[in-house]
Amino acid sequence: DFHATDSVDEDRLRSLPPRSLVVEPMPQTVFRHWELDAVEQVRPDIAQVPVPFLTHPGMREALLERAPSLARLVDGYFQGDRLRCRDLAEEAMTRPTWLELDVRVPPACYPGLVPQHLLHRVGVGAPQPSAAGARLAPSYARLYADLGETASAEPETLRQLLAIHYLGAVQFAAAGERELAREEIGRARALAPKDTNVLELAKALERQGEGPMAIAQFLDL
Repeated sequence: DFHATDSVDEDRLRSLPPRSLVVEPMPQTVFRHWELDAVEQVRPDIAQVPVPFLTHPGMREALLERAPSLARLVDGYFQGDRLRCRDLAEEAMTRPTWLELDVRVPPACYPGLVPQHLLHRVGVGAPQPSAAGARLAPSYARLYADLGETASAEPETLRQLLAIHYLGAVQFAAAGERELAREEIGRARALAPKDTNVLELAKALERQGEGPMAIAQFLDL
């Protein structure tokens, strides 16, 4: 029931810099990437790490056959069922590296990430959070203009947008960018004003004594 795929794929895949790597913990994103790769052969220069499927028989071997340099990142994940900050940072030294946030990404990594392209860019080459925040408004404006009524009328599109804004708020807060975090959670509230998780995070962002890294707990839902 997700019919706004092209609008999201444009930012999250088609418009990425050359030779990018995308670390994908969410099955929906993995399947979108696989479909575009198989059907349209979109952006063959972009590598992916399909995190939810790394433990499937033969997946590690098939992935490393195409991209041997990913061995450190993949094998590091196997050691604790979590991505390691240093592996992500080292990969970002060699090419633009992007990921989605979820519980497989340690909160200690958040300050080294910046929201961009509906994903989060790792370390090297990423703009400062304030600069990234300034770019988000026009980027979102283009996305919502393209989506039209679909943004709130279609359940899966709404879920995807909520995840984008919610995760952006968590990451900005963890990086100490509280005002940018409030802007992101405000976008989420506009979509789902009664969502419990969104409201709880909004309250936490208003509490003056809430430390940046404490906000990271809101990712582990």
